[in-house]
Amino acid sequence: MTTDKDDDFQSWFCDLATQYYISGRLAAKCFLVPVYGNLLHHAVEMFLKAVLVDTLSIDEMKNKKYGHDLTALWARFKEKENDTALDRFDQTIKDLSRLCLDPLPGRDHCQRALERRWLGTGACHDIQRLHETAPEIRVHHQPR
Repeated sequence: MTTDKDDDFQSWFCDLATQYYISGRLAAKCFLVPVYGNLLHHAVEMFLKAVLVDTLSIDEMKNKKYGHDLTALWARFKEKENDTALDRFDQTIKDLSRLCLDPLPGRDHCQRALERRWLGTGACHDIQRLHETAPEIRVHHQPR
């Protein structure tokens, strides 16, 4: 059961996620490596947290187990949804998770990985496909 406070957090997470997503897509189009990977990482993180508001407390989301760990949030989301069709996005989540772990400038391997994985293979579009083809993870917020 969700409360008004949960709805507020869900709305807040969705607002942040949308801002990160739009910023990340624009940054990717401008080849702002590695910034766009970090922005898209945070977009997915916020969308997952919005969906998990009724499953995890805010304190649980902030602790080390989840925090900014996309793979942990993704695993918890998949457990909640219990849908094996989501397995096809596991590699995208793993790749996106790594982008936030080592975003420092001057790391050639990080930049090459970003360019190859995200620009070269179109994985950036996997996030859009994830949103379009997996309605079970969409969060619809109705303004009061």
